[in-house]
Amino acid sequence: MPSAITSSGRLITVLFATLISVPFLGTFFNWDFHPPGDENRLLAERPRLLSLPLAAWPASLDAYCNDHIGFRNTFIRRHRKLMQDVFHRQSDRVLEGRDGWLYLKDNGNIADFLGLRTLSDEKMQNLRISFEGRQRWIEQQGIHHLFVIPPNKPVIYPEHLPDAVLKARGTDGIMQWLSWLERASSALNILDLRDELLARKSEGLLYFPNDTHWTYLGSYFSYCAVIKRLKRRFPDVEPIRRESCVEVESLWKGDLIAMLGDGRPATISCVEIMPDSAHTNRIQEAPAEEIASLKLPDGISGVRIMRNPDGSGRIVIIHDSFAWQGWFRFFPLHFKETIFLATLRPSIGTYRWIIESFHPDAIVDEQIHRNVLHKPQPVFDEWAKALER
Repeated sequence: MPSAITSSGRLITVLFATLISVPFLGTFFNWDFHPPGDENRLLAERPRLLSLPLAAWPASLDAYCNDHIGFRNTFIRRHRKLMQDVFHRQSDRVLEGRDGWLYLKDNGNIADFLGLRTLSDEKMQNLRISFEGRQRWIEQQGIHHLFVIPPNKPVIYPEHLPDAVLKARGTDGIMQWLSWLERASSALNILDLRDELLARKSEGLLYFPNDTHWTYLGSYFSYCAVIKRLKRRFPDVEPIRRESCVEVESLWKGDLIAMLGDGRPATISCVEIMPDSAHTNRIQEAPAEEIASLKLPDGISGVRIMRNPDGSGRIVIIHDSFAWQGWFRFFPLHFKETIFLATLRPSIGTYRWIIESFHPDAIVDEQIHRNVLHKPQPVFDEWAKALER
């Protein structure tokens, strides 16, 4: 009897050791039933430990193992399916609407649509100092400034939301703030793109059903609206007509479907819109060596510099991910130099660097609706003093 118990105990031990070692081995041999095809970010690279200080080893190894542990994607998909099918729990980040449409829940995206976050006077005044104060400070340097807000997807396509959400719609935070600014007689040069995009809905799909972002067509119409507003500083600029653009069949990988990670295809067909070659053949992009030579301040994740000898003036466009769907193709049509800086909520030090490095005639600040309200916006004494004056 003792030997039988010992044998069964050994067998259990061997089985247990085998089970826990399989994911460990899979980390090094890339074992998984599902490849990371729906990942919307770069996975951690294998750390080069010999080139790192010893204190950095634990964090580097932890990041690598978290992203590459054996059967990681299989475990993630099985867990999500279990939560949905057995416990009837939906994603904490994605709301499934009608007709296959998906909406982001993060950053108060749906709560804002429902009007559940009433902004206090203090909050709205802080936003005014951050944006109007920075505008006045920039204008004191002799530079035109425009603040642009792409609307959240539910603002433009509410009809695909679940009925319970659609019926409970309230006044979103941007509309609250715009009304407050009007009562405060604000001089903020702000362009909320909702009216332009709502007016263009009949002309084609403006936001991707499986993604948080606008389509190439939505990006084109937003570019047109920005150029029309910039006529205050550049009276001769006119947006390129759609008839002077070419359309190319392409694919788009949706970030929302990737967040769900339940095995549904993350890629859909789409149409890219771009100016024809007659408009772009003189435009050149600064080489990588020139970009690498710039001493970038903290927080700037990407830089592109486009030059057009037929353009006039110099413009800096500070942007988030919404500019990636086409603005690079259109704005350089009009300006001698167009500088794109990818960064979120830049500091006054970043603006000083921009002014000293590029001496722009205008700065466009683009920031998505949800981040304007639900991310802390910087406030500096110089901006508050400029607003007071």
